[in-house]
Amino acid sequence: MAETNNNSGLDLQSVLTPEGVLMLFWAMMLDIAGFLDLIPVVGWILTFIVSIVGFFTIGVWSWFRTRGGAKGKMKKWLTRTLTVTAIEMLPFGSFVPGWTILVIVTLATQNMDFPGTKTKKIGRLATKQPLH
Repeated sequence: MAETNNNSGLDLQSVLTPEGVLMLFWAMMLDIAGFLDLIPVVGWILTFIVSIVGFFTIGVWSWFRTRGGAKGKMKKWLTRTLTVTAIEMLPFGSFVPGWTILVIVTLATQNMDFPGTKTKKIGRLATKQPLH
């Protein structure tokens, strides 16, 4: 029987869920579109647009996925998402697979305990709720 991760370290099994596979596919498509950077001027503009699309799709998905609201979680989400967006917007910075890395980190750290949250188990499901 496989050993499951109990809120410590990275949970790579969550990457293989249907949601994880779909988001990884989308992130890889955005990262591949970054090679438009090789086309002078027009490619740079298109890469900038792809970065904005990435922020509004993967960035917002990541926000909902981490269930924003807790102060520590919001800070981590903001740091991760804005760093990736800034790197992807730089000319030739889009060769870094930033969106794919962000999706993997978001999926793999979803079950980690953050300060100010507690885990509530309901049957086989566990949910994170802010401490009051």
